[in-house]
Amino acid sequence: MNLLCGICGTFGFQDKGLLKKMCKVLYHRGPDDEGVFIDDDINLGNRRLSIIDVSGGHQPIHNEDESIWIVFNGEIYNYLFLRAALEQMGHKFYTDSDTEVIVHLFEEYGAYCVEKLRGMFAFAIWDRNAKELILARDIIGIKPLYYTFFDEKLIFGSEIKSLLQFKEIKRELNLRALHYYLSLQYTPAPLTLFLGIKKLPPGHILRLKKGSITLSQYKDLSTNFIKGLNRKGIKREIKNLLRESVQLRLMSEVPLGVFLSGGLDSSSILAEMSNIVDEQIKTFSIRFPGKKDDDASFSRKVADHFETEHYEIDMNSEVLRYLPKMIWHFDDLVSDAGALPYFALSKFAKKYVTVILTGDGGDEILGGYHKYNLLKKGILASHVIPKTFRVKVLSRIAKKFPETSTINGIPKFLRKSKEALEFLSLEKDEQYLIDSIFNDTEKVQLYDDQLFSLTMEKTVNAFHPYIRKVKSSNSWFYLDLKFLLGDFFLMRTDKMTMANSIEARVPFLDQELVTFSMKIPYSVKMKSTRFKKKTKPILREIMVNSLPEIILSRKKAGINVPLKIWYEDYLRYLFSNILLDSETQKRQYFKNKTIRKIIAWLDTHKSWRLSRINKLWVLLNFEIWHRIFMDQDNLQNPNLDLNAYL
Repeated sequence: MNLLCGICGTFGFQDKGLLKKMCKVLYHRGPDDEGVFIDDDINLGNRRLSIIDVSGGHQPIHNEDESIWIVFNGEIYNYLFLRAALEQMGHKFYTDSDTEVIVHLFEEYGAYCVEKLRGMFAFAIWDRNAKELILARDIIGIKPLYYTFFDEKLIFGSEIKSLLQFKEIKRELNLRALHYYLSLQYTPAPLTLFLGIKKLPPGHILRLKKGSITLSQYKDLSTNFIKGLNRKGIKREIKNLLRESVQLRLMSEVPLGVFLSGGLDSSSILAEMSNIVDEQIKTFSIRFPGKKDDDASFSRKVADHFETEHYEIDMNSEVLRYLPKMIWHFDDLVSDAGALPYFALSKFAKKYVTVILTGDGGDEILGGYHKYNLLKKGILASHVIPKTFRVKVLSRIAKKFPETSTINGIPKFLRKSKEALEFLSLEKDEQYLIDSIFNDTEKVQLYDDQLFSLTMEKTVNAFHPYIRKVKSSNSWFYLDLKFLLGDFFLMRTDKMTMANSIEARVPFLDQELVTFSMKIPYSVKMKSTRFKKKTKPILREIMVNSLPEIILSRKKAGINVPLKIWYEDYLRYLFSNILLDSETQKRQYFKNKTIRKIIAWLDTHKSWRLSRINKLWVLLNFEIWHRIFMDQDNLQNPNLDLNAYL
């Protein structure tokens, strides 16, 4: 097995110089090797980070008669099983890599060979005989893939900045994508902030033949519940699948470790890993000096429990200097403050490991968010309370309560009552967006001339086809897996680790485990006699004999960046000097007075709601993104010094 961390290519013209530029800008994704293939109007390129079969597996890879060629980003965990079956069919292999398995699978089964793959992947296959190009992405969306198609030309790559090396692509802002980004902190597939550039949705295949493209979904997440399996049997199956998933992800010829947050998910990964490996495991965590709830102390307790070789780095507001570089690596913008520690921790961990295991996905498959409890209340209310009463009457009652974002010291029961009424007064579709950064009403006050017409479009429109498709109580799990995870958290993990040439593996997102989790009824997944009112109760029960009690009983935790502390220290300076300067305002995207009002409110209130800072954070990230990708011409070596934006 080998990991190819960056792929790129074009169809419809031949340009070796362009292909080299596209590969060069992806160097960080694969510093160990580069390979290209050029044939008529097809150009395929890759950058490789060698993990297994380090000495072999040079890409692109082909079949016996060189009629099928592939560039591949990812890992196939069942490749040995597939290879054995293919060899029995008569296929001959010239490498030990998992990449070659896909080539021979394609010979046997065509494009839908992807249904047999267990792993994370994004790849491009060129069928020389059929004159057809196929792009595919795994069902979860662990690995990204972007493309643009115009004038019968297709350009694709693991990162958008690779596509932008083609000078014929006009860099134009997709205003509709920006509209969604301001609420969600990401752009839902297939949209990106670049007009005309799309991301291939998870579980999809793109086929290009005779100058036209077709897009099809080869597999979707099932939401059919299990019948005839009790809670004990469900827990046993999850335990077995998680252990198998961790074991599959330990194959490596290079050092590997674990990112440890002190929360339940990463601790569970470490617990399973410790049952499999004999050598001492390397673990890495972040500490935020001055932060009251010290997540690092929990990480240390877990590390001590499993006797790991533990590394911990301190992080303060100085890490903000990485912000432009972080945004350059994202290019498909994700506004997540948690990406900063991910970037810094990856940079540090690269000194010791090349592969890292993370706890990503545990929340989305096993109920790690408090909002899932709201879902149950929303479903119940929709059956008991008439729609007209909920939407019109309850919203009026909610407005009678004190404004929680402007008055300090409101009793908790009043604040909770107001939030509950506001939630229940929303349409069922809109309840999914309860955590929006800017809701549709707030955008009316925010948008300036260029964006104001978009206030007529509801953000929930992006999810309508999927909300209507899933009628079960697992609907929010389904939506979070398809969007919040694939377009947000997994992009954070992939882009920030790859920026430092580290491969991240995500055991909770093994296809078998995800598929099984979606079949567990909400009532089973979220109910527990021992861990009442706790997130992921079924996982806590599974790990009772594996983790310290202090982790099992701890509230949901993660890498929580102390933006409120940093606001006083340095962040306010960034907000004011970037969001209020003339260069930002001349774009006429956002009203200056609205931004000033938010900053002024933060300056006059000692007890802040983090939501106000998050609003400024998404605007700050977007403005820096705009200056890097829309205002600069040199995307090979852009100016990424934060002082350049002040």
